[in-house]
Amino acid sequence: AETGIPLIATNDSHYIYKEDADPHDILLCIQTGKTILDEDRMRYEGGQFYLKSEEEMAALFRYAPQALENTHKIAKRCNVEIEFGVTKLPKYDVPEGYTSWEYLNKLCFDGLTKRYGEDHSQPAGATGQTLTERLDYELDVIRTMGFVDYFLIVWDYINAARNMGISVGPGRGSGAGSIVAYLIGITNIDPLKYDLLFERFLNPDR
Repeated sequence: AETGIPLIATNDSHYIYKEDADPHDILLCIQTGKTILDEDRMRYEGGQFYLKSEEEMAALFRYAPQALENTHKIAKRCNVEIEFGVTKLPKYDVPEGYTSWEYLNKLCFDGLTKRYGEDHSQPAGATGQTLTERLDYELDVIRTMGFVDYFLIVWDYINAARNMGISVGPGRGSGAGSIVAYLIGITNIDPLKYDLLFERFLNPDR
């Protein structure tokens, strides 16, 4: 009232239904490395952290109906449409004279020489492919699945972090199976040395 700022009312929601309280508590234990029996652990007590109905909120905030009305006004101004099956990524700002695809190829072939030397016809692990064939295959999948700009974005912030002295891990999960990620420095684990599969990371059939 003193500031003239309209009041709203919301509920701290961590799960959807009231009966989700116990499963949520178990998940919280898993997340924090505790057990249900641990007394000194993070918990959301009271079972009230679910998505309450309009009627429940009205009963809780009988003293401030205008707050609920203001919350409803905000909700009416929100219009979110989620388009499934479509990957939406920002476009990476590549140097003049390049497309994103051309620039990723340049980084990869520069990295091929840096990581493996001048001879690109050498075998690429147990697949029977040469280095160039393995690289061409991965790049084709990356382009087909629409991840060219994604790789450039990740390369950019990993590279920036290293240049600023920020610790960056050598790579984790299935991403370490990508020779493209290795060649441009996103990862520092040679997927050929350990016969890691690119298909565990990106696979057009999935």
